[in-house]
Amino acid sequence: GGLRMALPIITVFGATGKQGGGVVAALLAQQHEFPCAVRGVCRDPRSAAALRLVAQGVEMVAADVSHVSESEGDDGGIARAVAGSAGVFASFDFWTLGFDKEVAAGKAVVDAARREPAMRHFVCSSLEPMGDRTNGRLAFGAFDSKARIVEHLERSGLPFTLVKYATYCENFVDGHTRLQRSATTGAWRFEYALGGAGLTLVPVHDAGRVVARIFAQRERYLGRSIGLAGDHLTLAEMAATFARVTGEAVETRDVPLEELRAAGAPSLNMWIYKREFEQEFAEYVAQSRAIVPDLLSFEQWLRLHWPTQAQSQAQ
Repeated sequence: GGLRMALPIITVFGATGKQGGGVVAALLAQQHEFPCAVRGVCRDPRSAAALRLVAQGVEMVAADVSHVSESEGDDGGIARAVAGSAGVFASFDFWTLGFDKEVAAGKAVVDAARREPAMRHFVCSSLEPMGDRTNGRLAFGAFDSKARIVEHLERSGLPFTLVKYATYCENFVDGHTRLQRSATTGAWRFEYALGGAGLTLVPVHDAGRVVARIFAQRERYLGRSIGLAGDHLTLAEMAATFARVTGEAVETRDVPLEELRAAGAPSLNMWIYKREFEQEFAEYVAQSRAIVPDLLSFEQWLRLHWPTQAQSQAQ
């Protein structure tokens, strides 16, 4: 036990989720390069997913980031969760928390980390500063909430690195880009408002390896903003890759922005931004591969994960 105590504690928020889960797995896998004690934060440390991590040597602690209330002095257990930490991976889900709660949670984690004497590296999952980049012309909650947290982090004086996840490959299975089959032809439909631009993709679990390496090589990445992606593909390229790997029929449709606008689609500004700033997103791939050269491409991810994931979806 004595040796264990001496290891730096890296605390990972959302440890049972997609981003955090990938980071936990990667930190465990690179102990030879960067020995650390891995602490996972989740709402319920007695859940099956949490207990699986405990079995792998992760210390699981409870915090409910949705319960942060400055007025009531309630931090949802965040200060306790980061106590003694040398590093933090902070990741929050806008889609479950909403704007105000995500910003409150992010600020509370930054403030708690700032009070920790051992804190040496705050790695924050962020997104592009859409509002700043477009002088307020484009707004989108999930981007703007992250920008607000980053502003607070920059003022905090904490040593930090920002990581920006591209669109998860996993979202093709169960997320906002979930693939559907055509009711008439049975073909898998790739329908996105890309206007000929490429979409930057990341196998979210695999990307944890990039984050773990950033912790391991702290000095090299302090103060930097790193895009996380394994591939950048147009609609046609995605569909062709999918057809080649699965042998299934595919259909593509480039959704006109006008259609999204008419439908009042909340994702409109996100697609406009991805198109206008395509080159910045495309550069994520090189940024990630400079850190982990064998990060999975979309094709490799499909070969490893699609059949099993698609079958589990169908059941």
